[in-house]
Amino acid sequence: MRTHKRVSFLKRWSRKSHRYISLAIALPILITISTGVILMMRGQFSAIQPPNLKGSQPLVAPRVSAEEVLQVLKQTPQSEVTSWSDVDSLIFSPAKGTYQARLANDYLVQIDAQTGDTLDVSYRRTNVLIALHQGSFFHKKVMLWIFFPSGLGLLFLWISGMYLAIYPQVKKRKKDVK
Repeated sequence: MRTHKRVSFLKRWSRKSHRYISLAIALPILITISTGVILMMRGQFSAIQPPNLKGSQPLVAPRVSAEEVLQVLKQTPQSEVTSWSDVDSLIFSPAKGTYQARLANDYLVQIDAQTGDTLDVSYRRTNVLIALHQGSFFHKKVMLWIFFPSGLGLLFLWISGMYLAIYPQVKKRKKDVK
């Protein structure tokens, strides 16, 4: 009898908690799920992430120096580059013969590593999507105090949902065995 009361209490508590936590974390989880789905598809759509272009030919080593890349970036109006501090990363891809400059203003500039020509200048929406996905887009405290607890709430919902789905099956099997 005592076990039955405990199970009954746990079942009621699990259903109520499941309901209220679901409501409390609905918006942050919706943002996390939708941006996660979009980020999974980023390589498929150039509106999300610019495609990686190829230079005039693949190289073993770049013919354009880093200083020449900086000069090209300074001459590109959208880049807003005045020094290396405006460049988040510079990636050389020998197989493609390109440099990819990821800039502080979220632009991506692709440069031919042989000729120094600018191949493409595109806005990178990926950074914004990642910031939205983790909640840091709003504020670091929002990420830590809303999105992180929402993730824990989602974990609880999964656990309690599994309990609510599996327990009746176990109970039914035990009843059938008797």
